[in-house]
Amino acid sequence: MRIVLVGHGTAHPAGQQVGRRITEAVAAALPADEIVWAWADVVEPRLDAVLTAAPADVVVPIFLASGYHVRTDIPSVINSVGGRCRLTPAVGPDLVPALRDRLTEAEARHGRVDALVLGAAGSSRADAVAEVVAAADRLAELIDRPVTTGFVSAATPRVDAAVAQVRAAYGRVGLVSWLLAEGHFHDQLCAVGADLVTAPIADHPVLIETVLDRIGVA
Repeated sequence: MRIVLVGHGTAHPAGQQVGRRITEAVAAALPADEIVWAWADVVEPRLDAVLTAAPADVVVPIFLASGYHVRTDIPSVINSVGGRCRLTPAVGPDLVPALRDRLTEAEARHGRVDALVLGAAGSSRADAVAEVVAAADRLAELIDRPVTTGFVSAATPRVDAAVAQVRAAYGRVGLVSWLLAEGHFHDQLCAVGADLVTAPIADHPVLIETVLDRIGVA
């Protein structure tokens, strides 16, 4: 099979490197298949060019929420080249255990926090925002501590306001990065003054397992 993994798109070298590492990990798990990375926006290779060059059997959106790109842009690109491949759901809903691991790593360095804010990029789509809220609820269940949400842009509450509110209510506050890679949005999370900020999800094993599961179901 030819499988295309598609990310949002970033000019930041760290974000591009994460895309390469995810591709390599999936290729190592599926040596009989061709694994290709594409971007939905910002940088090359774009998804339309990748699908035009050669048809794909499966396209997996490496996105944390089902915003515009997942629900509109990527399906439109697939349709524009003949709609021959199967599009899986985004990976985000299954990645909450990776957040728990990133929190454990951060607390080993900075000490335990009393409550958390799940910091996301943000979306103007209510359904995408609802997915972030659902991820925060699942994380709260996993770690048995309060978790609320904060957004860098396009949605409220903004991360700085959410961190201030949680600190006032609980004390030490951790900011859990609901992002795939370092870059502009992660820099914004680091600038709001939380007592700790977790590393992005990157190529965490839970993400790789989720991608493989999406491919298997497709």
